[in-house]
Amino acid sequence: MKKNLLFRFIGLILLAQLLSGCVIRSVHQQAQASIDAAKDRYNGVSPVTNDPELSWNIAYIMLEEFQFGMAGNSGGQYKYNGFDQPDPLRDNPAGGPSDGLRARNYSFMGPRAAAPPPNYWSLSESLEFVGKGNKTDAGAGGSETDHLYYLELPVLLNYNMKVNGDHELSFGAGPYAAAGLFANYSSTFQGQTQSGTLKFGSNADFPRMDYGLQFKAGYMVCPKVSVGLNFDLGLRNIGDPVDKAYNTSLGFNVGYRIK
Repeated sequence: MKKNLLFRFIGLILLAQLLSGCVIRSVHQQAQASIDAAKDRYNGVSPVTNDPELSWNIAYIMLEEFQFGMAGNSGGQYKYNGFDQPDPLRDNPAGGPSDGLRARNYSFMGPRAAAPPPNYWSLSESLEFVGKGNKTDAGAGGSETDHLYYLELPVLLNYNMKVNGDHELSFGAGPYAAAGLFANYSSTFQGQTQSGTLKFGSNADFPRMDYGLQFKAGYMVCPKVSVGLNFDLGLRNIGDPVDKAYNTSLGFNVGYRIK
């Protein structure tokens, strides 16, 4: 039941991504790729040790810029003299003669105006194909490397600020949900090597669903190119009940603004 609800949530996020470009007036699209150092975070009784394993991530990001706005008439029932107040939705510009009607009050969160302010907030949704996993010490000089591949959907709230002229610095944080697609492993022990596939699902090697928090910091080098860091903190136990394990990854990314 929980799995069905999570898949419905993922479907709604995908639908929102498809529609947001049509509904929201100020939206940017960006393609991003990163190299990640992935590692499991253990919290169990056994002294499990592991090392980061290089992986990668490709993403499609939709970023909507917005601002908080409020306008209205604070005094009097009617406006006989003076001028209309600005409409935050920009349907009616400010400065025209009053129509004699009471001014409406607005309180909303909507897309910002075309001219960007120095600092503003944005909401971003990403569709990411991401590799995670780790390299575990098996003792006696042996090791096992697991590669886990997910379809991940982070939703981040970002704060953006202008620095050094037209350059932009941003910080974001928010939750993510991920569905396991496929996985494999390779191991070495006493000079012997072995490899194979791993399975996601109930009573399998790893649970299908993962979730956690994502944190990002980015710098817009030019109007089209950005660089940054991303960090995933998994909150779902993907190990056994005793040796609990959680996905983590730290990556360096390069992005290109498509629109």
